[in-house]
Amino acid sequence: MTRRQTLITAPAIALAALLLGACDRQGSMEETGEQVGAKMDQAAEQTGEALDRTGEKTRETLGEAADTTRETLRDATESAGDAAERAGDKIESATD
Repeated sequence: MTRRQTLITAPAIALAALLLGACDRQGSMEETGEQVGAKMDQAAEQTGEALDRTGEKTRETLGEAADTTRETLRDATESAGDAAERAGDKIESATD
């Protein structure tokens, strides 16, 4: 091989090696991208499930709070009615 052929051949071989190396990296990058995509899908699914559980728990808690509020209002109404009746009885007996 002449010096000129060596000067042309050496860079061509180096370029071919780089291109082959890039092909291997591309395969690895695709595989990594697929793994990242799978992890993102899994995270999205887990987040959706967590939000569903949170929503269900929130509905339960709000339902319990509504029940407690209704009971408290019912008790307060009964107490107010009883107090009004006692006051009416006192007024009636005071005017007799």
